[in-house]
Amino acid sequence: ICLGTLAAALVVLLGASPVLAEMINLSGTAVTDDNRLLNGSRANWNYGTSVRIIPGYDTSGILERGIIRFDLSGSEFSGKYTNDPATLTFTVKADLGFTGRTLNLYLIDSSNAGWVEGTLGGSSAEVGSSCWNRKAYNTTDWVGGTGLGSPGGGGYGNTTIATYLCPSGLGDGSTFGLTISKDIINDWISNPSNNAGMLLRDSNETGWTSGNRRLNLYSSEEGTASRH
Repeated sequence: ICLGTLAAALVVLLGASPVLAEMINLSGTAVTDDNRLLNGSRANWNYGTSVRIIPGYDTSGILERGIIRFDLSGSEFSGKYTNDPATLTFTVKADLGFTGRTLNLYLIDSSNAGWVEGTLGGSSAEVGSSCWNRKAYNTTDWVGGTGLGSPGGGGYGNTTIATYLCPSGLGDGSTFGLTISKDIINDWISNPSNNAGMLLRDSNETGWTSGNRRLNLYSSEEGTASRH
């Protein structure tokens, strides 16, 4: 499923029988929702139209996490399933002090399904849109706590579904892929209302003292199709 961009692209093979029938690539804003969640002074801001997702710490000590969801509720998926895992592909804008650190990808708990991406690029959230402090600004808190809380705290899973150790030398246009299990993909197809997406975060968010410590990734809002 070139599930999307972040370029997060997810590539999955689907079939109505045990024989895999077709490859479907999902990318871009029509099938992808993604948002940046920032704490501190930006905790009530929405970034639904931002062209980047940048997990980690910025120079002022603001922590960021990313949330990503692919829509597999369309008729082209109905009654189908995959026998193979999917590949979620990210395109890098820049490594901002993240070399040697690990990105963790978690499944967001279904209790947090229905979050709204929002229509802002970095300003005070509209009522109902997602931000660090709330699943729906001014109306509904995230289950698990602000920023979806901690692993296994109710907001997202206790264990990762994929990880990525950031090597040196990543530059604009570099890509990397994460494997998403077929069970997750099939559940999103069979139970679309439970699809709350995925959380992307630094594996260890403690110990920041100064400077950038984050990985700049393209989001589904990026205008160049090859990057989302």
